[in-house]
Amino acid sequence: MQPFVSIVIPTFNAPDHIGACVDAVLQQDYPKDLYEVIVVDNGPVEGAEKFLARIGTDEGVSVRYVWEPQPGSHLARHAGVRASTGDILAFTDDDTEVSPGWLTALAACFQDPEVGAAGGPVATRWSSPAPDWVPPLNMYGDLDYGSVFKLLESPRTLAGANFSARKSALFETGGFNADMVGPNMVCDGETGLCHKLYRAGWNLAYTPDAPVDHVQDGSRATFASMKGRFRNFGRFRACHDYKAHPTGRVGLMARAARACARAVLSKSRALLLRPAQGQGYYAQEMLVSQNLAMAWYVLRLAWDDDFRCMATREDWLQAVPEAEVD
Repeated sequence: MQPFVSIVIPTFNAPDHIGACVDAVLQQDYPKDLYEVIVVDNGPVEGAEKFLARIGTDEGVSVRYVWEPQPGSHLARHAGVRASTGDILAFTDDDTEVSPGWLTALAACFQDPEVGAAGGPVATRWSSPAPDWVPPLNMYGDLDYGSVFKLLESPRTLAGANFSARKSALFETGGFNADMVGPNMVCDGETGLCHKLYRAGWNLAYTPDAPVDHVQDGSRATFASMKGRFRNFGRFRACHDYKAHPTGRVGLMARAARACARAVLSKSRALLLRPAQGQGYYAQEMLVSQNLAMAWYVLRLAWDDDFRCMATREDWLQAVPEAEVD
């Protein structure tokens, strides 16, 4: 028997993307009376009437709008969770387009009662060509574990753009960890949730039959935006490393020093490569941003008790004071 599924799509200042995303979700081959769509607006001002005018509707599929004013994609996802009616929850992002069989493939994974979460491949698709200088590095959340179904083992995790979970497992483990608050990464998001699920004894499933395209506009791939992605990856790595290998203030200061040393080394390489202005130069400059962000994050872990509590928090399904995610 196929379960009822609630699809949750958090969105933040993405009017050009959300319409195509919802259209793809409404074109599923899953029975229309067995799923609903919840779009969670994480913008600072509620705009239901204008927002709903941008997204499609489909007779037989419930499409609902939820406003979550407190910034944070994890908070937007959880607002959708609290509004949901399904026992299975499926998540994607506002700049994706899911395949027609996406929901059917994900729902099938939960026929195994020991599967707590499931996902599939994510591939970047450029709607317009990316600049030549963009390095061939996976900074857009691509994921591919092959062409056959498999149960994953730690440390393998699932991508937030293609993620589903039992509602019971999500509440048992405290939901998604903090991740994006506005443009900035603050913790380890769905990666942290996957590890909590592993520790709670749940299996994670990967199905190649549920592909998702992560649509990117090459004209928006500016040097500044790419450096921002690398800074966020640096913050994520610093948080994830600390949770995997906690240490005291002295150990954290040593990690910050190593990150600064890596930044200096990358800057030196960038200066040598600058005359060519090729991918190597830009890659090294982005690694400078990544390592400096790691160093700053680690220093905050060392000296800011409130920030350290935020980074190690497990239960994020409860309301979160704004001060914790500034």
